[in-house]
Amino acid sequence: MKAKILFILILICSTLISHGQTKPFLHLNEDTGLPDNVVMDVVIDHDSLIWIATDNGIAVYDGKEFRYIGQEQGLDSKRVWALAVDKDNRIYAGGYLNGLYVIENYKVTKKFTYEGVSYRNSFRRLYYSDYLDMVFAGTDNGFYALKDTALIRIDYDTIVKGSSNVLSICGKDSLVFWNVLRGGSSGLIKGTINPNDPAESKIEIVNRNKYTSMIYEDHIITSSADSL
Repeated sequence: MKAKILFILILICSTLISHGQTKPFLHLNEDTGLPDNVVMDVVIDHDSLIWIATDNGIAVYDGKEFRYIGQEQGLDSKRVWALAVDKDNRIYAGGYLNGLYVIENYKVTKKFTYEGVSYRNSFRRLYYSDYLDMVFAGTDNGFYALKDTALIRIDYDTIVKGSSNVLSICGKDSLVFWNVLRGGSSGLIKGTINPNDPAESKIEIVNRNKYTSMIYEDHIITSSADSL
């Protein structure tokens, strides 16, 4: 899914004062050093660095200048679709057709792919659960949990047929929610995650609407193509 965002507009939570002027927004694009204007995801790590996934690698912004992570640092593909950060400040990056990467000290240290579909390892969305200390990955081939050194598939084929794209993920404690969409195979899914064996998690369908994104703030706020 090609991003429609052609630039990144970052809301600065603390007001910046410069020469008596208030500057609540920072506009980053190729003219200011972003490697590509197609931005797929953004996260902020525990050092307040901004990590930006683009169609031309990852940019890391410290408020003044960029560092770049691309093929020289271990990415097999320049196209990065998703990002997440864990409690130890490791960065997880989902590549287009090229698997899931773990980044430490600005270099790729590990790479994961799901078995049996070597030609299609596209990771669309990532979510890190502090409660479970686990990364969840939404792909073009289903939903996965990264536990220790293995990607474990969480099967929902009995309630949503076919291999559906996972468009969004959020969670609360042991509950993880994800939206799936592909043709008639759509819906909002709730998983009560088994931390010892994610493959044995309890999976339920919440509804079969075609949602595109969501967040969890005491309750789920989700959007479709034409409503919120």
